[in-house]
Amino acid sequence: MKKIKFPILFIFIAFLGLVSLWLPACGSKNSPLFSGSLTPTATPVNSQTIWANGNTGAFFGQNISLVPYGCSVLNVNVPDSISGNNTTLQVSATSVSQAVTADFFEPSPGSPGTYYASGHLQMDVKLDQSLSGYFQIGFAYSNSPTGGTYINTYYNLLAASLNTASFTHVSIALSNFYNAAYVSEPFYIYGPVGGAAGQPLTGPVITMDNIRWTYN
Repeated sequence: MKKIKFPILFIFIAFLGLVSLWLPACGSKNSPLFSGSLTPTATPVNSQTIWANGNTGAFFGQNISLVPYGCSVLNVNVPDSISGNNTTLQVSATSVSQAVTADFFEPSPGSPGTYYASGHLQMDVKLDQSLSGYFQIGFAYSNSPTGGTYINTYYNLLAASLNTASFTHVSIALSNFYNAAYVSEPFYIYGPVGGAAGQPLTGPVITMDNIRWTYN
C-alpha cells in the first residue's frame, strides 16, 4: 500500500502546482489572456493632411474645402525646401482694415480627442511681409455632432518667429488647444492681429505648405 500511496500523493501535489500557475494567468490584466480595456478602441490615425503641395486634404474621411475671408488665396510656385513641395499656398490681404482669414472646413464633424492627446498641428510657413503682432492658428468645434455651441480654439503664433527669406517649420502641441469634441473646422489662420494699425498691407501676407495633424 505504501508503494501505491506515494505516486498518488506526488501526482496530486503536481496537479496543485499546475493549478496555482494557471489561476494568476486567468485573473491578471497584465497577462496575454487579459490585456487592455474590454472596450475596443479605434486604431490611431498617424497623420491627416489639411493642405499640401497644391491640394486640400481630408479629415476623418471627409474632403476639406478652403474658404477665404477678407483675403484671396492662390497656389503659387514657391518651393518649400522643408517638405520638398514645389506648390505652396499664398494668402493675400484685400483690405488694410481686415485681417486675413483662411478657413478649412469639413462637411461632417469628426471627433479627434482620442487620437490627438499627444499630437501636433504642423505646417511650414513663410512671411511675405515684415509684420509684428501674431497670427491665430487654430480650429473650431461644436459640442454636438449635429450642431451645438460653435467654439474657436487657437494658439498665438508670433510673426516675429517667422521670416520672409525661407519657410519655418511650425509644430504646435495639441495640448495648447482645448480638447475638442466635434471638429467642424480642422484648421484656420487669422491675422496678424495685435500689430500696428493698418496691418497687414494689401498684397501677399503669408505662404503655407504641408498643414497637417499628427498623432505625435
